[in-house]
Amino acid sequence: MHDQPQSGLDRAVWWTEHVLRHGSGKHLRSPSANMPWSEYLELNLVLVFLGLALAFVTIIGIVGFYLCTAQCVWDLVGEQAGCSGPWMTSDLPRCSNYTTMRDLITAYMNTYQSHSCGSCPRFCMSYLYNSFVTDRKTLYVWDSNEKKWCMSSGDAALQTQLYIYFNSMMVSVYEERFNYDWNLFISDLGGSI
Repeated sequence: MHDQPQSGLDRAVWWTEHVLRHGSGKHLRSPSANMPWSEYLELNLVLVFLGLALAFVTIIGIVGFYLCTAQCVWDLVGEQAGCSGPWMTSDLPRCSNYTTMRDLITAYMNTYQSHSCGSCPRFCMSYLYNSFVTDRKTLYVWDSNEKKWCMSSGDAALQTQLYIYFNSMMVSVYEERFNYDWNLFISDLGGSI
């Protein structure tokens, strides 16, 4: 009677299990077998990262109570003009005529790029300007001879309405970033441990 043929992988697994069961082959044992459970599960590293994350969130939370850059610029512009615009959150009265609105916009144009709000957080909210076609209808015109509404003839038979919504006045914030960011750091740190 002959032995069953055994693959190389099955033979290697059998010998590894045999050596580990019978106490020899210390070089085949994992070094983590003698570690405390906290080091084995790398809890000390996890706790350090959780502590750093908590400190970061706390610092951001404290800074978040201060004014955002847009509000800071709006306050500066409102003080210069003596009134506020409809996009601003302010206790100042709204600009009620052409002259005060012109002064407000002039103050805004002079302040939005060269403001002194460098200690503010980066931003609290940002709005984009949206434009979209809302309707495409047949253009009706008043026919004074017939005394009724009728369709226009010729090339301008369709009317298109374009609405542009300006949700907020934007404030320019320039920032410089390092090329080696937090994700790369964590990735390199994880690869070297």
